[in-house]
Amino acid sequence: MLFLYFFLSFGLQAYAQSPGSLGDFPLAVKTPYLHAWARNANRNAPQQEWPHLFTQEHILAWNAMIRVDGQPYQWLGNLNIANFSTTTSSEITPTSTIFTIQAGPMKFKATFFTPIEPNDYTRQSIPFTYLFVNGFVTDDGNPHTIQLYSDITGEWISHDTSTQMQWGTQDSPDNMVYHHLEPRDPKSLIDNADSAEDATVYYAAPKRPGLTWQTGADTDCRIRFAKSGSLINSKDTNFRPVNSKWPVFSFAIDLGSITPTTQPDPVVWALGLVRDPLVNYSAGSGFQPRIGYYWSAYRSIDDVISEFLGDFANARVRGQAFDDGLLKAASAISLEYAGIISLVTRQIFASMDITIAASERGRTSPSDVKIFMKDISVSNRANPVEVIYAALPALLYFNSSLAHDLLLPLFEFQSSSSYPNGYASPDLGSGYPSISGNTSATEELAIEHCGNMLIMAYAHAAKSGDGSLISKYHSLLQTWATYLLQNSLHPYNAVSADGISYPGMSNLALKGILGVYSMGKIDEHVNPSNTTFKDKANELIQNWKQLAVTDTHIQAEYGKPGTWGLMYNLFPAVWLETGLIDDEIINREAQFYLSKAPPGDQSYSLDDNAARDIAYPHWSLMTAAIMPSGFTSVRDTLIQSTYLQAYNVSQRFPLPMRYTASTGVASFGTTGSAAQGAAFGILAMNLKNVEISRSNSGGSGDVVKRTPVGAIVGGVIGGLAFVLVVAAAIFFWRRRRVHRPRGVIDLHDKHHANIAP
Repeated sequence: MLFLYFFLSFGLQAYAQSPGSLGDFPLAVKTPYLHAWARNANRNAPQQEWPHLFTQEHILAWNAMIRVDGQPYQWLGNLNIANFSTTTSSEITPTSTIFTIQAGPMKFKATFFTPIEPNDYTRQSIPFTYLFVNGFVTDDGNPHTIQLYSDITGEWISHDTSTQMQWGTQDSPDNMVYHHLEPRDPKSLIDNADSAEDATVYYAAPKRPGLTWQTGADTDCRIRFAKSGSLINSKDTNFRPVNSKWPVFSFAIDLGSITPTTQPDPVVWALGLVRDPLVNYSAGSGFQPRIGYYWSAYRSIDDVISEFLGDFANARVRGQAFDDGLLKAASAISLEYAGIISLVTRQIFASMDITIAASERGRTSPSDVKIFMKDISVSNRANPVEVIYAALPALLYFNSSLAHDLLLPLFEFQSSSSYPNGYASPDLGSGYPSISGNTSATEELAIEHCGNMLIMAYAHAAKSGDGSLISKYHSLLQTWATYLLQNSLHPYNAVSADGISYPGMSNLALKGILGVYSMGKIDEHVNPSNTTFKDKANELIQNWKQLAVTDTHIQAEYGKPGTWGLMYNLFPAVWLETGLIDDEIINREAQFYLSKAPPGDQSYSLDDNAARDIAYPHWSLMTAAIMPSGFTSVRDTLIQSTYLQAYNVSQRFPLPMRYTASTGVASFGTTGSAAQGAAFGILAMNLKNVEISRSNSGGSGDVVKRTPVGAIVGGVIGGLAFVLVVAAAIFFWRRRRVHRPRGVIDLHDKHHANIAP
């Protein structure tokens, strides 16, 4: 066991950042509605404040205590019945947030661990996360008796604390105990201020010696533990509102005496928020309820929880390998960049629901797979196109099927008879999780989203080799490309992704031209005889250079040499190996940025647009990705300025959608957007274009060659995982469970309110 512990601890220490100044820590960040964070205003998170939803407008009460020699200490949440412990350090990795906590003479680690399994849709779609405690160390070298406690309240099931709730406890004689709680009258598919009103929440623990549990009033359970160190295995059957004597769902574990030479197994809890169905989706022919992908592999929630708890040791090994491989790659850029990657990775995956049709429940290899993304931190929009565009480097870096399955419903809806417009929609509507599509007239956003969709369709094909989307929806793509041919060079009455609207926007025009180019490349594979779009793209880019490029930089607005901004739409031009933009132009632009923010500049960002004191962290990092090798100092300055905003305890929201460049204060959106997947642009530059196959039919249920997890370049995860699996097997072989077959994947109006003004 100590051998395994050494390996696991070493990896985390080797690559994790130690962000004591992070203002808001991710705790349970797994799905659009399981998204809990811990504010660090007192610099002692995760205690003295309650965990909260990513908006910080709703408490998600999660409590934990430890008793050391009969003395209770609070280490999660905010109570006044025990002494507060002290958080001595905090670390964050892509999968985990780890706190080292001092309680009297005992120090221990508390880890909030959210597995990320991009190549395994079954595991990735399970809406559960872990909390575990281990790593006990005594200050005085003496033995100490230890008991642990944790509970949750009904605030996890509703935004309204007057909601009537009901609950129960399942005490399995074999392997686990779990509490379940839900609204008495659930409101199906209703989003209430970013909280689900139709969820069943589960809090579970594996059976072990010393485990007790209880449901009841918060004061009863918590005071009982504080005084006695145990609970009484009793159920409160007086169902009532969330805020009526605050029912809690609690566990206690008596570890007995811990000495300097003994180390108990990790104390593990599993927290899950289950919704069924996840979304209601219409592709123009009536609504279709869709369920989590994991239901293709499991018959009951008991099976899901049992498997999730039983898989903890192996999940931890996989998570360690994932973290180490990704952070090794990121740390090669800079430690600040690794810190950003650690912060944003969970939220990319937590924005998505991986679904199958309800009719495919229990089908081992489901064929109807679609992913839906909620516009976390900003709105209830479904599959927001500009957010997917920003996240695309991460999606293709981890598994190109993620991009395929996110884009599919956008193509499907817009190719139906229900969609009336001759340009691309900005989303699938604003009523997540009820996804009806968007039929609004949104032409002011047409250049933005026609460009986005064409670039993403081609990027998916070019980086994965899967030509299924571009083949099936060729006609629709051609319609959008034709629109761009006529409108992109001189944007008129158009709005960009960053909310800018004025004539002659060079960055938006560039996106439109790249959309036309993408159509030309698509035609090379689908309709080789048609070279119109490729020829026109070459013509348009020459005209664009004449209008936008000066001897010193690219003008933000045609004909106004004093205007400039971060030209983040250069990213696909470089990433997709288009050859449209000369190296000289990019070098000149990098030199210009260097003059505006020299190395060592401690501001929160280069402005996204020089006329406004505004920064968009995702666009800053996308721009950083295309800085030439001779200008790594510019890349590093963009990374550093973004890092300074994220890891600043005074900032309420780390990496919001937009903040004031001079102060770092959030001005649009909160925390948790998948758009921060743009941070992966730097790593994704290693993904080269591959040959596109026209025979691939696409869809995650098919056996199709996919882009492997880019984070594992060089086989880092594979090699480390082998070592860790062998180490784990030495200790855990007796407890390993047989796994079920997995779904392994190869390697509103016009929405002006949701476009930043």
